[in-house]
This record gives sequence, structure tokens and C-alpha cells, in this order.
Amino acid sequence: MQTVYILSGPAGVGKSTTSRALVRTLKNSAYISGDYVSHMHVNGRQKPWESKLELSLIWDNILSLTRNFVSKGIDVVVDYVTFPEEAYWLRNRLRELSVNVVYTVL
Repeated sequence: MQTVYILSGPAGVGKSTTSRALVRTLKNSAYISGDYVSHMHVNGRQKPWESKLELSLIWDNILSLTRNFVSKGIDVVVDYVTFPEEAYWLRNRLRELSVNVVYTVL
């Protein structure tokens, strides 16, 4: 059974550092930076904290990437500012894949 780790917290708390350290300890794992995903949308991009549509797009993309990795037997570490409702949303959409979801706020 795969595990999806969601590491959240305010800017500068060490999410990226902790996420990268965690991903290195896992045997077969992928690192998803929510910041990198959010910057994939180049022209017309809005700030996710000001646009529900932009934030929804980011989470849909994180979900797609996570599903792809998990379906291939790969654990996932998501590094992004994540509120509890977003963590529950992601967990509920991964339910059919029978994964463990660990949500941690630093």
C-alpha cells in the first residue's frame, strides 16, 4: 500500500527541506512541489490565494500527478501550503486507490 505525505505550514517553516529529506528516506518515491505545479500555468495565471479557480487547477494537477505515481507503486510527498479541507479533498479522491494519507503541518 502506497503512502501520500502532505507537508504543510507557513512560508519559511521548512516544508521543502523536510519534504526533500523525507523523499530521500523512502525507497520508491516522488516529490511534488505545489509551488512548481502552480507555476506551470504561465500566461493568465492568477495568485492562488486570490482565485478559487487557480487554486482548484493547482489541486487538480496535484491530484493527477499523485494518482499517476501511486498507480505505479510509488509513494508521494506533496510539499505545499495545504489547509485541512484540501487534505481531506485529496484523500477522498484517492480513496479508490487504497492509499495511506499522512497530513502534517510544520
